[in-house]
Amino acid sequence: MDEIDKKIIFNYLKDGRVSQRDISTKLNISPQALNYRVEKLLSIGIIKGFKTYVDERINNKNIGFAAYKNDIPFNDNIFLKITCLEELIVYGFAGNDTINIRNEINKSCYGKPLMEYLPENNLNYNISGNDRLIINELKKDPKIAVRDMESELNLTNAYIKRRINFFKENGILNVLPVIDLSKTDIVLFALFSKKFEKISDQFDDKLILKFSDKYSGIAILFSMDMDNAKKLINKFRLIDNELSIMIIYNYDFYSSNF
Repeated sequence: MDEIDKKIIFNYLKDGRVSQRDISTKLNISPQALNYRVEKLLSIGIIKGFKTYVDERINNKNIGFAAYKNDIPFNDNIFLKITCLEELIVYGFAGNDTINIRNEINKSCYGKPLMEYLPENNLNYNISGNDRLIINELKKDPKIAVRDMESELNLTNAYIKRRINFFKENGILNVLPVIDLSKTDIVLFALFSKKFEKISDQFDDKLILKFSDKYSGIAILFSMDMDNAKKLINKFRLIDNELSIMIIYNYDFYSSNF
């Protein structure tokens, strides 16, 4: 895997629906060369597919996170699972309220979690019936063309594009590639900080996902390799020396019906 392949993966992690034309322009390679590389990444299983992540808070849910040393058989209330090199597994929980989430966290027979974060429910957007139709189409097929959604949903092309852009810009919805990180030397890492606002000023364009409130936050970031990851982490630690870092080697997203 060379630097161009890594940049292709990075562009998909930033926006899984980005067009190959846009990527080829950014990387200054021909569309044919890009298509060959993407097909190869798919055929050898580095890119295993694409999934649509939807923020559970638009369903009037609260969210919370907990990290354990063990793989725990939680069921329907999980929207995120991140397996880390530090032998930690981070779970994202969705529930009707903070008490509900805390009850889910306390169901574990492995004792108190090593990390726990229950952000304030600060996502306040009114999602219309048409929005939910668009979200459900993207859940069924994350890469569906807008023109196909247009005919399926009887909505205009411009409206669909505008709403998808709104979802992404506000962290409501992201289409993400499922990457077999064991076949790459790119680094995805999660951080948890109680000085999130100051830390986030240093993310530049490396941010993939974040969950935060005015006090604290969790972020997932990208690095081209471990050396660059170390430099980023050291920069963050100058701001927050109590920062928690977890190197990701597997991740998955789950979402409820909308």
